[in-house]
Amino acid sequence: RTGDILRRGAARSCRESDLTPVPDESFVSPASASSVETPPEPEPMPEKWVCLTFDDGPSSDAGRLSALNRAGVKATFFVVATGNNDKYLPLISEAAAAGHQIALHSASHEYSDIYQSADAYWKDIDLLKERLTLTSGPSLRYLRFPGGSTNTVSRRYGGRGLMQQLKEEVTAKGLP
Repeated sequence: RTGDILRRGAARSCRESDLTPVPDESFVSPASASSVETPPEPEPMPEKWVCLTFDDGPSSDAGRLSALNRAGVKATFFVVATGNNDKYLPLISEAAAAGHQIALHSASHEYSDIYQSADAYWKDIDLLKERLTLTSGPSLRYLRFPGGSTNTVSRRYGGRGLMQQLKEEVTAKGLP
């Protein structure tokens, strides 16, 4: 997740390279090796840092986004794209353009619907992706389960092994 790094009161944004493995693109043919500059070593991660996240948005609280932007603070927004949130979906484009991370949460956030089965869960996520792509087109690479990855509510609707199955599928799909 992206967020803010706090060290001795000074805020600094997390870099994506700090949190996500990046493919090695440094291969250079021998003929051009002499003309390639070596990039500087990245700064080490500070001892203490904070990732700021928000769930279940967007909402009417556009002031929150403005305050984050004024302060130069980046956050991750785990979004829902149904019901009252529909009219606020354009805020997602604004947040993404300002450098905030947009991430998957749920299209409906209705436990009884999304946790009926793995198929029902992925149908919900596919609908969310469709809604978000139509609104903002952000790269959606992160996911947070409604109720959390250790929730017990999923057991009530989809059985004892559903959450474990979903966690394995999320990992297989490359969605941290």
